[in-house]
Amino acid sequence: MSPRYRVTLTEQERSELEALTKRGKIGARKFIHARALLLCDAGTGGPAWKVADAAEALGITSRTIEHIKKQFVEEGLEAALDRKHRVGGRITPAVLPHHRTCGS
Repeated sequence: MSPRYRVTLTEQERSELEALTKRGKIGARKFIHARALLLCDAGTGGPAWKVADAAEALGITSRTIEHIKKQFVEEGLEAALDRKHRVGGRITPAVLPHHRTCGS
């Protein structure tokens, strides 16, 4: 089966991702996504690992690799690295209305 999404990094993108993964202060999710893109790079000079091999090496599922590749192809590098921002936000207990109990 052919890959659904083909990752082809430019030299600039590859350099940026390599710098990110060599820096000490980076979140685990962003690091994994950067490494996944580097391993799956099918461009000139890229290792072009198979999805299953990259997933095993990174300790994530093949589906996660496919999702990262899809985000990169459809939305760009930043979208593949960063979480989507939620619209609205979470409801915290401090925001919830107070409920009265029976007999109050």
